[in-house]
Amino acid sequence: MDARTRSGRIRTALPAIAGIAQRFPLALAGCVLLAAYLLGEFHHRARVEDLAVRIPLGLTATVAWGLAAALLAQSRAMPRTREHLLALSGAAVLAALVLAGPRLDLTWGLAIAALALGVGLAAQTGREPHNGAFWLFNHNLWLGCATSLIGAILFGGGISAILGSLQYLFGLKIPVSMHEKVWIVALTLVAPIYWMSLIPRDLDAAVVQGEQNEFASRSIAVLVQFILVPLLLVYATILHVYAVKIGIEQTLPKGRLGALTLSYGAAMAATALAGWPTRHTGGPLVALFWRAWPWLLLVPVLLLAIAIGVRIQDYGLTPQRYMIALAGVWLALVGIAIGVRGEKADLRVIPAVLALLVAFASLGPWGMAGWSIRNQVSGLLTRLEAAGLVRDGRVADPLPLKPALASDRQRIAGAIDYIDRAGRLDLIAPLFAGTPQNPFESATLTPGRSNAKLRAAVRERLGLAGYNGTRVRRRYGGYYARKPGNFTVAAGGELIGILQATQRVGGRLVIAAKPQGVFTTTLDGTTLRIAEAGGQDLRFDITPLTATNGELARHAFGVTDARENGKSPPPLAITANIDGAEHTLIIVNAAASRVDADAQIVVNSLNFWLIRPHRK
Repeated sequence: MDARTRSGRIRTALPAIAGIAQRFPLALAGCVLLAAYLLGEFHHRARVEDLAVRIPLGLTATVAWGLAAALLAQSRAMPRTREHLLALSGAAVLAALVLAGPRLDLTWGLAIAALALGVGLAAQTGREPHNGAFWLFNHNLWLGCATSLIGAILFGGGISAILGSLQYLFGLKIPVSMHEKVWIVALTLVAPIYWMSLIPRDLDAAVVQGEQNEFASRSIAVLVQFILVPLLLVYATILHVYAVKIGIEQTLPKGRLGALTLSYGAAMAATALAGWPTRHTGGPLVALFWRAWPWLLLVPVLLLAIAIGVRIQDYGLTPQRYMIALAGVWLALVGIAIGVRGEKADLRVIPAVLALLVAFASLGPWGMAGWSIRNQVSGLLTRLEAAGLVRDGRVADPLPLKPALASDRQRIAGAIDYIDRAGRLDLIAPLFAGTPQNPFESATLTPGRSNAKLRAAVRERLGLAGYNGTRVRRRYGGYYARKPGNFTVAAGGELIGILQATQRVGGRLVIAAKPQGVFTTTLDGTTLRIAEAGGQDLRFDITPLTATNGELARHAFGVTDARENGKSPPPLAITANIDGAEHTLIIVNAAASRVDADAQIVVNSLNFWLIRPHRK
C-alpha cells in the first residue's frame, strides 16, 4: 500500500477537517481553544476563580455563535470578508462579556441557549418563509447533533473501557486524570466536529408533505400520531376541566402548576413542529391537534399567570419564577401568532420568539439574574423596615427590643442567603454605611462570588445569628377539647355545626344540629370566613388563638403546665359582633404550628360550632 492510498483512507475515515475549517472557522477554532484550555488545566491556574469558569463558558458561546454566523452568511450569500467580519465582531463581544464579569448580571447558560436556538434559525433567516425547508434543515441539524453526541459517548466510553482493561489486566497505573482528558476530547472535539460535518449544505431542500418514507421522519410521524397527540389532547382536557373547577370554586390554582403547564406547553410546541409534514395525512386526531393546539395553550397559560403572580407577590422573584413567567409569555405569544395565522403561520416563530426571550433574560437588570436579585433586595428592605431593623435607609441602632416574628426573621435570613449566593451582597452594603459594627468595613467583596463570612456577619449585625435562611423544622400541635363547656343559645338562635376550615381551602358543612343549609368556610391567615349559600357572610378574627401565651399555645405546645391534673381542656370560644348581633365560635379541635417558643402560632385547621342569634 503506497503513501497516497494510506493518506486517502485516512481522509475518508475522519470528517473533512479542511472543509469544516473553511465552512465554520470560528466554531472550529472555539472547539480547539476550549479543548486546549481544559486539557492544559488552565482553569486551575487562573488567579480569579470566577474567570476560570467564565472562559470555557465564553468559548462554548463562541462555538454556537460561529455556527450561527456562518449559516447566516451562507443563507444570505455574503462575501467571505463580510462573513469573517460578522463572526469576529460577535467573538469580540463575547470576549468583552467574559472580561466584564458578573456586574452585567449575565447568565451564560441562557446566552448559550439563545445562540443554540439561533443556529437552527440562521440558515433560514435570509430567505422567504418556507416551512418545508425550515423543517427539514432543523430535522437534519438536530438529528445530526444527537447522533454526534451518541458517537462521542461511545468514543469516550470505549477509550475509558480500554484504559480500565489495561489497568486491570496488566497492572498499569493509569491516573484518573487520563479518563477526564478522554472525555474532554470526546465532548469538545469529537462531538462538535462530527456534528459540523453533518450540518446540511443544501439550505433550500424542503421536506415532502404527506406520508413520510425516510426512516427517521417516518418514526417521528408514528410517534406523533399514536403517542404524543392522543396523550396531549387528554392532558389538555384535564387542564381545561381544572380551569372550570377553579372558576366555579373561586379558588387559586395550585402552586406547582408551573412545571405541569410548562411541560405541557413545550410538549405541545415540539409535537406541532414534529408533526407538521403529516398534519393532513396523520389521521383525524393529528389534523384536529394541529388546528387546535395554539388555542389549547391559552387557558393553561392564564392559570399559570395567576399561580406564579401569587407566588411572586408572596415570596418575591427568583430565577425559577422568572423563567416560568418568561416561558408563559412565550407560550402565549406563540399560541396567538400561530393560531391567528393558521395554515399560513411561519414555523420559525416558535423558536424565534423563544430565542429572543431567552436572550432578553440572559443579560442586564431586566434579565433573570438582575431582575431577580433586585427584587429580592427590594423585598428584603421592605421586611427589614417592617421589622424595625432598618430606619431611614440605615440599619437601626440599637436594634428593636421586641424581635420580629420568627417567620419574618426566617424570610429575611433567606433573602440574605439568596443575595449572597448570587454574589451581590454589595447591593445591601449601603444599609450599613455609617452605622456601628459595619460588617462591610473590613470585608473584601468580589462581585459574583459568595462570601460566607460576610453573610454570617450581616446576619449577626441584624440579630439573626441563629437563622441561616434554610428550611427550619416546624413544631406541630393540636388542641382537642373533650371537657364539656357551658354555652347559651338565646331564644330563636341556632347552633350550627360541626364545621371545618383549613388554610386557603374551601370546606363544606359536615354535620348540623338541624339541616340549616350549606356553608362554605375559608381560613386565610387569622381570618375565618363562613359563607352561607344565599345567606350571611360572617368573618371572625381568630388572632386570640395565635397568642404566644394563649390557651392554644399552652395546651398544644406545652408553653406552661396547663394539663389541669391530666384533664382535657374545654372548648375555646371566640365572640364577634356582626351586624349588631353577637356570634360565637365554639372551637373543639385546632391544628397549629410554630417555629419556636417566641413565634406566633399559625392555625392550620379548625373544627368548630357556630352559635348564631335569631335573625329577624
